Amino acid sequence: MKITKKESTSPKYNEVDMREPLVADMVQAQRVSGATEGAKFEAALMAQICTFDGKQLAMEDVEALSIDDFFLLKDTLFGGALTALAKQLSTSQG
Repeated sequence: MKITKKESTSPKYNEVDMREPLVADMVQAQRVSGATEGAKFEAALMAQICTFDGKQLAMEDVEALSIDDFFLLKDTLFGGALTALAKQLSTSQG
């Protein structure tokens, strides 16, 4: 079987600024996406709190990112929260 991987035609951004999310951002992301978890919710949340080369994007534009860029943003967004939660859980049990 021959597999050929082609370059993505997704937009490329040089700089993404991400502010700390607020509860209101999560509520708005739920409204926009119609979901409370998953890629659609995450894309809506990223659209709320990120600027891409100085521009705010719509959820649909965030959904057009390459999967590599999306997962990098997701790890940045949720990685810190998950690390803090793990630390909090470990100190509450010890």
